[in-house]
Amino acid sequence: MVNKYFNKSLKIENYTIGYSQEGESVLIILKMDEVAIYTIVIDSYNHNNNITYTCLKKQEIQHIDLLCWTHPDKDHSIGLEDYMEFIDFNTTILVADGFSETKEIWEKANPQIYKLIEKELCKGMTCKNKIKIRKVCQGMVIKKISIVDARNSVEYPFEVSVFSPSDYQTLRRSMRTMKLQNNFMSVGIIVKVGTLVNIYSADTPNVIFNNFDIGEFPEMVDFIKIPHHCSLSSSAILKLIENKPKVACTTVNIMNHLPNKELLNQYKKKLKKYFVRII
Repeated sequence: MVNKYFNKSLKIENYTIGYSQEGESVLIILKMDEVAIYTIVIDSYNHNNNITYTCLKKQEIQHIDLLCWTHPDKDHSIGLEDYMEFIDFNTTILVADGFSETKEIWEKANPQIYKLIEKELCKGMTCKNKIKIRKVCQGMVIKKISIVDARNSVEYPFEVSVFSPSDYQTLRRSMRTMKLQNNFMSVGIIVKVGTLVNIYSADTPNVIFNNFDIGEFPEMVDFIKIPHHCSLSSSAILKLIENKPKVACTTVNIMNHLPNKELLNQYKKKLKKYFVRII
């Protein structure tokens, strides 16, 4: 674990970006003394304008530390290529464990980013100029450091981990005769800063939430990016969370009549604040 020190302030900024018809992305920036020290981007969409890209430029971000392509649906994939200027050999790109077994789906969703990932995966293990590509499964820890307040020597652990299917083969067995949908591979992110716990779920379905063992999912949560545009097909996350989170945010998908109003009312009862994000 590496120590990082700050003297004035430590904060995490969340930007949940949704569009009027469909599409979503999330930008997470960890700042020390107003300087970005770790930047996470989850998915992308571009409807005349890629708002996440605009936010990165406005925040003067030079480098994306972690890019998570949660799953290959178009409303989470269009515009990923816009991030190319922020990707370098210190960037980690996350994709589902089943990426190699379902290449055609990912290539169709975004050919440019797919080609980049394939190119990097083909490089040898000893290659120095290589972007780290991680095909993730349940419980993987992606980043873990310690951040210290130099004024009073208080230590704040910072951790990024994932929740997703155990692995592709286990997922296929659990589906049995069911057709594998893109959502079933969906990768979620858990960010912890000190005692703060934030959950960023893409389109993780109930079949995945229902398979979590006790202790695999945080029970005490501060922020939730509501899964699957507040769809009943992803509502089981509510059963996993014991406390009343401070804030939750969802995006819309007009074609599928989301967010679901009944489920949104259930979130209202459990949450202190909620937002439906549309740009």
